Amino acid sequence: MSRLGFDSVTSYVWIHHHALPTLLTPYPDVLEQAERGWETLAARFDRPYYPNVTVGWDPSPRTVQSDRYDPSLGYPHTNIISDCTPEHFGQALDRVRKYVEKTRTPLVTVNAWNEWTEGTYLEPDTVYGHGHLEQIRRVFGTRH
Repeated sequence: MSRLGFDSVTSYVWIHHHALPTLLTPYPDVLEQAERGWETLAARFDRPYYPNVTVGWDPSPRTVQSDRYDPSLGYPHTNIISDCTPEHFGQALDRVRKYVEKTRTPLVTVNAWNEWTEGTYLEPDTVYGHGHLEQIRRVFGTRH
């Protein structure tokens, strides 16, 4: 990384580094992989690694809705992170906060503000309202 002039490294979304073994892979299962991955990824690079927390993953809106959903076709026919509730997202934020406090990492990335067609967005919706944003405030918005 240093040869390329980068001064830090992060990840865009959990699915780039962690398997979704079933069509509907529960968020807590992917979180377990991601939490282990923060240290693995940090050790891989010669630059600071900033961990990622992913809100969810469901690219099925990008498919032709009349087609049979077939993960063997590849993106956007991929497996999905299910149970992407504000509570599960909040658990991920709690864990990443512990990680950054332990490692003195000054930054966390979140995927994503508005990736509606990939099922990973922080913007308020009709299902959870401001729930995901409220979790960010709960974990990072006040001094602990």
